[in-house]
Amino acid sequence: MEDLGRWWTGRTGLPLPLGMNAVKRALPEDVRKKAAIAWKQSIDLGLAQRGPALDYAMSFARGLEREKADKFVGMYVNAWTSELGPRGREAVARFLGEAAERGYAPKVKIEFQER
Repeated sequence: MEDLGRWWTGRTGLPLPLGMNAVKRALPEDVRKKAAIAWKQSIDLGLAQRGPALDYAMSFARGLEREKADKFVGMYVNAWTSELGPRGREAVARFLGEAAERGYAPKVKIEFQER
């Protein structure tokens, strides 16, 4: 069994995109921008208050040990979640592009919402 994150990073030099927030393009620009700002503020607050945030998340952990839950949450909520930056954007584009090339996902036009 191989660690997908290690494999992807070893092959591409990029972080593995594990998830993404999306907003419908048809929404007005100000609504999309407000959503992006709210998501970032929420993520940043969770990172700044990791202990209390993890306490809350543990109510959904279904018996998972706190240490493992902390590691799991850290894979999805981290500095990349707060701000993708150029490398993160490249990782998302490459991941979705390769998935489409292989027929695993539809080809999509990627647009990143600025705040």
